[in-house]
Amino acid sequence: MADDAPEVKPRRGRPRAEDRPEGDTLRDRVMREASVLFRQKGAAGTTIAEIARQSGVTAPALYWHFSSKDELLRELLDETWRGFNETLADALRWDLAPAERLRALVVAHTRWRLAEVEMPSGLAFVQLVESLPPEMSADLRAGLREYVAQISAILESGRRSGEMQFEDLRTTTRAVLNICLHSARSGEHPPEKIAQLNGDLVLAMVGAR
Repeated sequence: MADDAPEVKPRRGRPRAEDRPEGDTLRDRVMREASVLFRQKGAAGTTIAEIARQSGVTAPALYWHFSSKDELLRELLDETWRGFNETLADALRWDLAPAERLRALVVAHTRWRLAEVEMPSGLAFVQLVESLPPEMSADLRAGLREYVAQISAILESGRRSGEMQFEDLRTTTRAVLNICLHSARSGEHPPEKIAQLNGDLVLAMVGAR
């Protein structure tokens, strides 16, 4: 009888060869599995042995490609940061009015945050950057500070022009950033709708005219 059939449990561990994406390389697999583990467990809770096991290789074989866990994490974060900056390039155009730039930035950031399911994003990205030794993360930390400064510059430009009305620049900058960082998928709205709603929310928050 059907009710007596054994329960089929989902597979765990690395995917079978036939389940892997076409053209999947060892580096692709390692980066993908490392990303999942780093997001779930953080840098301190993830080991090279675990990454190797999930990638279907031995730890010594993995060390042929990455000299350390920090180097692997750094490459992963570099790839993530490049993708993020490419996504925001159009939103940061100076030929847009401040309110248009702010909305475009929030929509693009939220869209990227919700679409980026394999690479570390949002708070996970910031926390992983902070877990690296200072000498390996200095430029990434500088990039994050520059991004926050860009948000502040857009807000200040809007306030000076009378296009936006808010009291404290630092608090408002942090609020805008938090809306982007804490965006999450929802069964109620598709990702694009959430991105557009966040853009509208931020403009209302800063009193945009």
